[in-house]
Amino acid sequence: MMHACSEPARTPRTLVTPMTLRAASSRPRKLSSLDSLLRRVLGLATRLPSFVVLGPLLARLRTEESERQLKVALPRAVALTGGVLAADPAAIRAFDEEVGDVVEALRSLDLGHPLARLLAAVDRLTLARGSEYCDDPSCAPEDRRAVMDCLAFLNDGLGSYELWANLMMPDLARRQHPTRVLDLATGHGGFALALKARFGPDVEVTATDIFEEYLALGRAEAGRRGLDVRFEQQDATALGSIAPGAYDVVMCTQSIHHFSPGMVARVIGEASRIAGRAVWLVDGERTIVGAALLALVASLDTGSWAATHDTFVSLRKMYAEEELAAIARMSPAVRAGSTITTGRVAPGFTYLRASPWSNRASPYSATELFSGSV
Repeated sequence: MMHACSEPARTPRTLVTPMTLRAASSRPRKLSSLDSLLRRVLGLATRLPSFVVLGPLLARLRTEESERQLKVALPRAVALTGGVLAADPAAIRAFDEEVGDVVEALRSLDLGHPLARLLAAVDRLTLARGSEYCDDPSCAPEDRRAVMDCLAFLNDGLGSYELWANLMMPDLARRQHPTRVLDLATGHGGFALALKARFGPDVEVTATDIFEEYLALGRAEAGRRGLDVRFEQQDATALGSIAPGAYDVVMCTQSIHHFSPGMVARVIGEASRIAGRAVWLVDGERTIVGAALLALVASLDTGSWAATHDTFVSLRKMYAEEELAAIARMSPAVRAGSTITTGRVAPGFTYLRASPWSNRASPYSATELFSGSV
């Protein structure tokens, strides 16, 4: 589904780009018959219409509810913008509550149609609100590494990095100078390394995360592969030390579900301030079908409870497209006249693109990228 600010839908087609982006694991994997089987399962999953069942069915209803909620909440959020930009704690708390209330309303739809009510109830009851092991500093290092290894395996099998690069291709292309890319909440830097491996000197990539342990994994992998990617410790919600326009593209992939709705809004605002070309948020979309399937794959692949737990929980915490669109409209510091585009891409990803300096929307709609998109 594309919102009104997006370009009109075109005839579905497959966008083919000559590239191979593989996920980077923090340690070598041992190939086995089970490993091969699981890769085939993931490959089959990419050919399904979508892991996401409820999202497209509830899209119109969520959009209508979003408009109702924003009529009341948006003026309040705008009134708090000055305090949020000044880093006033009270204003930030109030702003985060406003954004959180809107998202909660979209997750608590009280609908008249019995089927719609049932679907909304299923989504609400299976929504995960707990933390993940990869966010817990007290979690054993080997468990956190198992989570990172599992994430790399899943991304490799699903072709996630190639999909995301295709989606962002127009913004990543070199122009007068190498494209300066800032990757927020990068984890072990899998996508950042994949971009550098693909584009080489055409991109300058800086990967940031709040956890130094994950950055160390990324640096080690970059050194092993001879890739010039900078890894720096940085809070994605506090980019005040970075000058406006310091980067061409600011992205956050597969990480926004770690942030509360208010934090996501502030990340969009901060990223829009420093991005000269575009801001991209890409993540999975909340799904019970995908959560069950990928958690099973994670369990069989790693034998790690932490990896299995985080795979399931993360896929039950992620944002629906309509939730991202509402959050973006409340975001502070997004310039007047900015273009915000959202969409879904099979087998179960949702994205948001903000163009802070122009009205140029992404030239590709979600349905153009994969014929099975929804």
